[in-house]
Amino acid sequence: MMCARKCLALGGWLMVAGLSLTCNPFAKKPSVPVVMGPETGVAGVPLTFKATSEDPDGDSVAFMFDWGDTTTKVWTDFILSGETISVSHTYTDSGSCIVKAEAKNGKGRESGWSVGTDIELLSAGPGYPDSLVRTMHLPYGTKRIAISQDGQYLYSLSTLETSVFIASTGAYAIVDSVGVGGVPRSMAVSPDGSFLYVAVPDLDSVVIIRTEDHAVVSKFAAGREPSEIAITPNGDFAYVVCGDSIRVWRTSDLSIVATLAPNRAYPDIQISPDGAEVYVTSSVDSTLVVFNAVTNSVQRTLHLPACGTAVGVSCDGDKLYVGNDDSKIRVISVADWAIVGEIAVLGLVSQIVATPDSEYVLAANFDGRGFPVIRTELDMVVDLLTPGWPVGTIAVSPDGDRIFGSTHEGVTCVFGRR
Repeated sequence: MMCARKCLALGGWLMVAGLSLTCNPFAKKPSVPVVMGPETGVAGVPLTFKATSEDPDGDSVAFMFDWGDTTTKVWTDFILSGETISVSHTYTDSGSCIVKAEAKNGKGRESGWSVGTDIELLSAGPGYPDSLVRTMHLPYGTKRIAISQDGQYLYSLSTLETSVFIASTGAYAIVDSVGVGGVPRSMAVSPDGSFLYVAVPDLDSVVIIRTEDHAVVSKFAAGREPSEIAITPNGDFAYVVCGDSIRVWRTSDLSIVATLAPNRAYPDIQISPDGAEVYVTSSVDSTLVVFNAVTNSVQRTLHLPACGTAVGVSCDGDKLYVGNDDSKIRVISVADWAIVGEIAVLGLVSQIVATPDSEYVLAANFDGRGFPVIRTELDMVVDLLTPGWPVGTIAVSPDGDRIFGSTHEGVTCVFGRR
């Protein structure tokens, strides 16, 4: 009792042999922290949690997190009362964990633990080809690649050549080339694998190559400077971006059946897996335009925070991934047409490709540090494949066991499973 009275008289502190001891029995506790963080994560990938607490006396507060694993619990640095602290933690194992935190103020009073937050941790995989197994060489200036439906051939286009180059995915070498009369811009393989449609802006045409013998079998005047091309899943129609419009061609007789959306620039075009909708990004007014593939009319327009550079569709059709020129990918739910996620990536996204199982999305970009692997269940980057060169175009084998990433220098990096 005597000690307490003396401590109060001295402002709550007692000096004993040069040591400073807290001795204020009336100091108030800070509030129990409010903890915020993800509900799911991937083992081996850092996760960020936030916490905030207020002290009744305005004292600064520190936090201790219990991660629900074997990690030693330590106090963070002190921050101002009411401010939010962010702490990252990496789990080593998959499974379920409960995250909670407590706070203490500068007088040493502790709040007690917060209500636990459940988190489900998924295995890091690899559920995708993540190991660089070899490289192969294509012509300098490679800007687009595609895989044949049987997975035996890799088709490539170059900014400097007037031919389509054909490489064997078994021998990892070029085995043939097909001249198309001009520098090709993009291509699409027909759903049955029988034909390769190649857009050639120099000729204002689309050249059709038969994949069985790599012979040019037809050519049609698609419109002014065709750039991007997509084929409906049933193979009946080809959607071709021509200058500032989109033209729809019937593949059976190469007749035009519709012209869509004039006066815009469309850097990419994709078709939903069921063939009902056509998705195009606009680099003019930062929109994603959705066309009805039956009526060929605008079904909806979704405004984005930045101009679109590429669009990808998960193979189950549930989500769209739109690359924007602010180095971010917006995730769009097809069910309610809302932006449900935002993923920061390196560099400018040039192409977005989904794996056949829809579990991952790959984003080609022009940053030399690698291209990201995005897990669609979490809509977060779980890996960065690093071939050593900027990969501007990607193709995935039909069985999902290999990823081909090509550079402008013509080096194609092949990733396989461990």
